[in-house]
Amino acid sequence: LQWGYVLLLLLAFSAHAQIPLPDLYAARLVVPEGAPEDRAALFTRGLDQVVRRLAGPGARLSGVRAEEMVSRYGYQRDPQGRLLFEVSFSEGPVEAALARQGIALWKGPRPVTLLWLTIGSGAPAVTEGAPDPALAELRRQAGMLGLPLRVPPAGFHSAPGEDPARLAAGPLGAGVEAVLAVEATSLPDGRGSAVFRTFMEGQLISTWTVAPATLDAMVSEGLQRHEALLRGRFAQASTAPQASHLVRILVGGI
Repeated sequence: LQWGYVLLLLLAFSAHAQIPLPDLYAARLVVPEGAPEDRAALFTRGLDQVVRRLAGPGARLSGVRAEEMVSRYGYQRDPQGRLLFEVSFSEGPVEAALARQGIALWKGPRPVTLLWLTIGSGAPAVTEGAPDPALAELRRQAGMLGLPLRVPPAGFHSAPGEDPARLAAGPLGAGVEAVLAVEATSLPDGRGSAVFRTFMEGQLISTWTVAPATLDAMVSEGLQRHEALLRGRFAQASTAPQASHLVRILVGGI
């Protein structure tokens, strides 16, 4: 019976490991109901989101027409019923515009982060499919930053005070390159605070606390700090092989 249970867990983890990677050149914007459509402004906001994702905080393209880089766009509803404007941009024109303005980008595939979310000290980890607002907001904002998140699968049981870095060394961590542990606390006024911890290669890299704030502000501050740590570790590594390959081609052609 025990071996059968372990086998089922391994199969669940294996299927769970195949998570979709975010499209780095697509943007999703919440549109107020009944507001007059300003499509040019939506294209510009979408491009700003893509450039932020590729090049980091503060990066923006100037003197470009966002609509000329659009490959497709449309509207749909999210699970909360909000109206979304979705727009995708062509990779070549966006990268060419960044290159012309001397803006470096993180083009390589983003490392998968295991999200270990607990609500309150000693609580079990939130698992896949849980109707938790913090989980939904973390996923939404991770998508905006282009960060693929993995959540423990439904039915996974964690012990109080479980070490997520230790679990990431097992089947749960297949394909994972970082762990983000979030211990969130809900406050009576509707706000929340959280302690964030980033692990890489089984080691604690950084711990920080987000003071009481609205859910979206709390998640934004925490995820942007985590993304900065990932960018510092993986961005150069993802572009270095391309640079060395270019040098070999040039030398070989001399």
